[in-house]
Amino acid sequence: MGRSRIAAVICLAVLLGGCPKGAGITCPTLRQYSPEFMSRVSEQIEMIEAKAPDVVEMLNDYGVERDAIRKCLALQKKPRK
Repeated sequence: MGRSRIAAVICLAVLLGGCPKGAGITCPTLRQYSPEFMSRVSEQIEMIEAKAPDVVEMLNDYGVERDAIRKCLALQKKPRK
């Protein structure tokens, strides 16, 4: 794990550790993309994959972050007990 990822995990742990129990969940807004846009992006990623593997890795990380935000948004919509 790279230093920036370790730092991000530590910061997240510190921030979440300070949250009172039962506090609301705050999630960032998740931008929606059209299927046509996603198709074009997929084709473009395939073109750059051989020449810029680090860029492709960053884009994959971005996808993981978007999945985490989707889960966060789903939790936010659940009724609290």
